[in-house]
Amino acid sequence: MGCSGSIEIKSEPQATSKAMVVLLVPETVELSPRRAAPPSFDTHRQYVQKLNRYLIDVAKNPNAFESRVNVRREARFAELAKGRSRPVDTRHSIQAVAAA
Repeated sequence: MGCSGSIEIKSEPQATSKAMVVLLVPETVELSPRRAAPPSFDTHRQYVQKLNRYLIDVAKNPNAFESRVNVRREARFAELAKGRSRPVDTRHSIQAVAAA
């Protein structure tokens, strides 16, 4: 019968509503580092490229950058006036500054 004939295969009904994924992690892998790992060269290079693109976008349209900063400042000062202990995140993405 060949190789597959000697193996007994049992089929069990599959749950259609929920699926379970099991992830096996070796014990040697530390799940939560005690301190942040330094960036690799590639990560650093990508970060520098991202910052350079942002600076170019700001240089092309400084008014958009200033308006974004003003909106964030006004929101932050309003939160401080209301006495909120935790500020609302009003950051805007690099793409939003570039698009404005």
